Amino acid sequence: MSNNKLPLKNLTVINYPSDVVNIRVEKHKAKLTDNGNPTEINAWSYVPVSTVGLASKPDVNRVLENYLGPIINVKRGKGLSVRWINTLGSDADPNKCAEQEKPPITVSPEDLQRLISLWDANMMNPTRGIVTHLHGGKVAQDFDGWPLWPVGFHDDSFPPNPNDLPTHRTYYYPNRQRATMLWFHDHAMDNTAPQVFAGLAGLYFIRDEGDAALFDLIGGEGQEIPLVIQDRCFDEASQKFDYVRGLPVDTTTTPPSTVVGSGRPEFLGDTIFVNGRPCPCHEVERRIFRLRILNGSNARTYSIALLDSDSFTWHTNRMRVIGTEGGLLATQVHLDKNGFLTIAPGERRDVLLDLTGLDGKITCLRLVNLAIAPIVSDRAEDPEPIFRYHNPRKLDHDAATRSDQRYSVLQDNERTAVNLAENRAKIMELRLTGVDHVKPVLFRQRLAHILRTQANDDAFVWSDETSSLMPWSDTVERNRLVLLMNNTLDLKNKEERGVDGFPKITDWQDIQMWELVDASLAPPGLPRWQLPFVVDLQNNLPDAPNDMQSHAINYAVARRTFIQMRMEDDGSCKPPHPLYADLLKPTIEAKQGSYERWYVANIGNGQPTLHVSEISTQKSEDINRVPDMHPFHIHLVNFIVLRRWEFKESGKFELQQAGLFDRVARDDTVRIGSNELLELLVYYPPDYIGDYPYHCHLVEHEDMGMMLHFSVS
Repeated sequence: MSNNKLPLKNLTVINYPSDVVNIRVEKHKAKLTDNGNPTEINAWSYVPVSTVGLASKPDVNRVLENYLGPIINVKRGKGLSVRWINTLGSDADPNKCAEQEKPPITVSPEDLQRLISLWDANMMNPTRGIVTHLHGGKVAQDFDGWPLWPVGFHDDSFPPNPNDLPTHRTYYYPNRQRATMLWFHDHAMDNTAPQVFAGLAGLYFIRDEGDAALFDLIGGEGQEIPLVIQDRCFDEASQKFDYVRGLPVDTTTTPPSTVVGSGRPEFLGDTIFVNGRPCPCHEVERRIFRLRILNGSNARTYSIALLDSDSFTWHTNRMRVIGTEGGLLATQVHLDKNGFLTIAPGERRDVLLDLTGLDGKITCLRLVNLAIAPIVSDRAEDPEPIFRYHNPRKLDHDAATRSDQRYSVLQDNERTAVNLAENRAKIMELRLTGVDHVKPVLFRQRLAHILRTQANDDAFVWSDETSSLMPWSDTVERNRLVLLMNNTLDLKNKEERGVDGFPKITDWQDIQMWELVDASLAPPGLPRWQLPFVVDLQNNLPDAPNDMQSHAINYAVARRTFIQMRMEDDGSCKPPHPLYADLLKPTIEAKQGSYERWYVANIGNGQPTLHVSEISTQKSEDINRVPDMHPFHIHLVNFIVLRRWEFKESGKFELQQAGLFDRVARDDTVRIGSNELLELLVYYPPDYIGDYPYHCHLVEHEDMGMMLHFSVS
C-alpha cells in the first residue's frame, strides 16, 4: 500500500449553512498524491466561495489539496439554497454551436482527438455547460439537475453567454426526507462521464435525531469516516488522469481495432482512489467507526472485504450495514467473516466497523476489493468486463472455465497474496493504534432500538410479521415495464429487429433502454418486441413471471430515446438554439403520492425467446452476448426491491433468493445483473411534479443512450 494519507482534514466541510452557498465549477491543479504539486491543470472541481469572493476570478495556478467537492451537512426539514456557478471557458468551433472546453482527462492531443472521435461515433451531444444533480434528493424539477438545462460557460471572444444560457443557477433543496448520505455530481447531457471523471463530485449529508443517537452510541461525530471510492488511471508522472487508457480497443478483430472504446465503451481504471488519494492509509483507534461509503466510479463495482494481510485471515464480520441510499435500515445486516459487501456505481452504504476486542497482534487491516477475478484469469489480456455475479449464469454456455471471464468476485481459494497485490484490489489500509476500547454496554440492543425508531416514515413501514418494509397503502396504481440492453448493434440487420406484421426496430444504438406497453392497447404504428414472460400492464396486479410461458408475448416499444436523434446528419447545429433536439414525450406519467410497480429486465441483446442452442453457432456475430450489469437509478423517488427472477437457458424465468437488501432497504439505485428481472415498488413523494430522468448509472451508458424520463402530476 502507498503512504498517501486518507484525506479527511483537507476536504472542505460546510456545516449547516443558513445563507445561500456559492459553489463554482473551476479548473485547477489538484494534488493526486501526497507527494509534489502538479505542473498543469488536471481537474475540474466544485469550489465553495464567499459572497464577497464571487467577483474574483478563479486562480488557475492555485493548487488544490483535493479535486473532490465539499461535504455539505444539513438538518432534515431545513431547506438550503445553493448557487451553482460555471467559470469554465469555451472550446468553440466556428462551424458549430459554441461548446464548453474539454475536461483535462487526456495526456496528449492525440488522445483527446481519439476521445472526440468516440463521442462523435456514438452521436453524443457536445457539452454546453455543467448541470449539477443532487443524487437521491427529493427536489422540484427546476432544481433536480435536468440535463437539458445547463449552466453556461464564459467566453471572452463570444458574448458572455454564447448559447444564451445563464452562467449560474440557484437550486433549492428542501431536505424533507429521511436522514441519509446523498451526493452531488455533474449530469450534463451526454457528458456526465467525462465531467464527473474530471472531478465534479461531492457529498451531502442530511442529519436528524437518528444520527445524534448513533454518534452517542459509538463515541461521537469524530467516529464517522466518509469514503468516496473511485477508480482512475494515472499518466506516467502520476500528475494527471488518463481517461483514454481505461477505454480499451478491441484486439479480437482482424485486423485489431485502433478505435478507443471499441473493446468496451465504459471506463475501468487500474488504481483505486479513496477521497481523492490512491489506496491511502488511515490511523484508527480500536473503537467503533461509522463508514459512509459511496461508489463514485464511472463503471467499476466493488466487492469490499476486510483482511489482516499479515496472517491472511478475514474479518469482514467486523462490518454491519445499517443504511443504504434511502437512510437507515430497520434492522442491521451483519456480514460474514469471509463475505463481502458489493457496491455498484451510484450506490451508498452506511456501515459500522467494530474494531473493539481485536487480537492485540493485529496492527493493520486492509479494505480490499474482491471483484477482480477477470483480471487474474487466464485471459487477462482481454478487456476487463463490467461486473458479473460471482456465480455463473445459465446463459453463459462456457462459464465452466475461469478463462471465460464470467465471474467477477474472487472465490475463497483464489484470494492469494499475489492476487490481492493487484492495484485494483487495494482500497485502503487501516493502521490500528492505542488501547482497546470497551464496546458500549448493551450495544446490540441500543443499536436495534435506534434503527427501529427510525424505520417507519417516508411511505414505508416495518412489518415484524414479514420482516420487511411495507407500503403505507395497499393501492398500487399500475405496473410499468422497462428493458435494458447493450451491445445491440449486432442486431441492426437481423430479422430479430421486431415482430412480423409490425414496424421493424430502426436506428439501433449500442446501448439502449426501452419502455414497453401492452400491445393490445398500443397505437398500430409502434414496433413490437417479444418477451418470454407476462407483466400485466392493463391492470395493477403483481403478475410477474414464475413459470415458463407457453408462447412469446408481444409488447409495443413505446419509447427508446430521451431526445430525438441528432439534429443534423453531420452533427452540426445553428446557434443559438436549439442546443439539443426535441425532448420526447414520456410514456410513464405518474401521480404524486402514489405507488407503482416497475419491472426492469436486463435479459440479453437478441430476442430472448431464442433458445441458446439456436444461436450458439453464430458466435462470430455473438448476438446473445451476456449483458453487462446495470446500476439502475431513478431520480426523485425511493423504492424497495420486492422480487427478482433469472432467465434460464431453458427459457424459464425462475424466482431467485432475495438479495441482501431486498424488502429491507429504501433505494434509489439498484444493481440489475445479467439475465435478471427485478420488481420494484416505487413511491412518488407528494408535492413534487414535473419531469425526472431515470437511467443506468454506468455513466458512459447514461451518456450513450440509456436514459429516459417520467412525468409526475
